[in-house]
Amino acid sequence: MNLTGNVLRPDSIRQVAAGQTVRQTYGFQWTQLSGNGLPAVSNVQNITVSPTVTSRYRLRIVPLQGFGTNGGGCGDTTSILVRVAPTVANAFTIPRVISSRNGEAGQPSEPGQTDIPPLTFVLNNTTPQPSVASGFQLCGISWTYQRVKDGQGNAVTDAPVQFSTDYQPAEAALKLAVGGEYIIRLNSNVVARTSSCAANTPSCPATLAQRTVIVPDVPVPNIITPNGDNLNETFVVRPGQQGGKLEIYNRWGRKVQDFASYQNNWGGDNQPDGVYYYYLTDVSGSKTKGWVEIRRGQ
Repeated sequence: MNLTGNVLRPDSIRQVAAGQTVRQTYGFQWTQLSGNGLPAVSNVQNITVSPTVTSRYRLRIVPLQGFGTNGGGCGDTTSILVRVAPTVANAFTIPRVISSRNGEAGQPSEPGQTDIPPLTFVLNNTTPQPSVASGFQLCGISWTYQRVKDGQGNAVTDAPVQFSTDYQPAEAALKLAVGGEYIIRLNSNVVARTSSCAANTPSCPATLAQRTVIVPDVPVPNIITPNGDNLNETFVVRPGQQGGKLEIYNRWGRKVQDFASYQNNWGGDNQPDGVYYYYLTDVSGSKTKGWVEIRRGQ
């Protein structure tokens, strides 16, 4: 950064012998009180410093004409502190994933077992906080997720969604139900402690941290067994299709049931065992058709 020394005193003197007034001239000398970055040539008015740590520089300005010269003691000093923000690299881990599995909600993910959406990703922010002594603080924290592929691996253009601005998000802050590939991102920056995080003050950006996670696309079952054992009792659609319009037809093409906002609550009702056909329009307008068999057993 560039530092410029300015004179705040009268800029002319009277030369009695010559009977004239002339412009005063000054000498400049920069020194380093702490830190580093002082250039080799430091006896000029303007210098460019390159500190890598917080540094303080002193400037002494002395007049070169008149009674104050030659060690007369005239002159002035000032100093400037240049704060250098510490390098902060954003980082986080995902120590646990919580899922619904085997009919039980909120179970920790374990190797070799299939996770059933929705999945809750527990996040642990490991970004180092600047010390108080450094004069800086971490601000502008933003957690976002973005789905970049659907459950079949096709690229999608979903916009990033912010889900937390806390340094450490709550355990249930990020729950993803729709199958696909997601990018989780953590952004934050460093500002001086003399400024409020809410204030629009100059800041130094920290590095971006991101992780990719996969939410499995659970297939729609072709068989339901509504026999009262609380297992596979109803027709369950994918998480992203829930809330859509569902129409159920029997094998002869007669509509036997429809739902304006389906909530995984059709268990065959009074229909006999057999094969039925469904036509589903999800909330985004995508249409899906298929079949499901009711098999109550003996």
